[in-house]
Amino acid sequence: MAAKSLTSKRVPMSVGQTHGRLVAIAFVEHNRWRFRCECGNERVILAYSVASGNTRSCGCLQSEARASNGKRNRKHGEGHSQRSPEYRAWSGMKERCYLISNISYPHYGGRGIAICDRWRNSFNAFLEDMGRKPSPKHSLDRIDPNGHYEPGNVRWATDSEQRNNKRSNRFIMFNDRRMTVAQAVHLTGDIVPVEQAIKRITRGWSVDRAVTESLSHPHRRNKGR
Repeated sequence: MAAKSLTSKRVPMSVGQTHGRLVAIAFVEHNRWRFRCECGNERVILAYSVASGNTRSCGCLQSEARASNGKRNRKHGEGHSQRSPEYRAWSGMKERCYLISNISYPHYGGRGIAICDRWRNSFNAFLEDMGRKPSPKHSLDRIDPNGHYEPGNVRWATDSEQRNNKRSNRFIMFNDRRMTVAQAVHLTGDIVPVEQAIKRITRGWSVDRAVTESLSHPHRRNKGR
């Protein structure tokens, strides 16, 4: 036996009966009733659809749900931002640090590189601190390659800038400790730009002088001293 269609399925309904936001106000025909919604709209709907709970409003509930989801997504930096290059950079950063299956994890999270709580928990905070990518050729670069992803140690940089920054990976002895040039510069208060410190060491300056003598020092033009 063929199943009855919804249009022919008889459902008890009476004027004034309420289901969800709908109130039955008049029978129309073929098991269809006119309903008034709490929002004021009226619609003719199958009594079965209303009585079964499949239809609970004139459609305003769905509209409100969509609006609420959109507002929530914007609050958390999602929605259209998920397709933005900045969001992809933020997401990739988190995967490198915390997703063990990521191919780059051994070089990041696997060796202790982490993301500060402010950025890890909020794309909006990351975007507020970093701003938009200056161009499609820019990507995230940690100034100190052994440091974490955090304000002050991350910038948008081109491939050539990142290759130059790798020079700061060279290890030196400073304060009886083995560290990179970038770490030594940071340890002394960033008095000298890393690249300048590297140039000084290459020219024969002592490490201590290279990372501590400011650019305004009266003897800064004396080479090899």
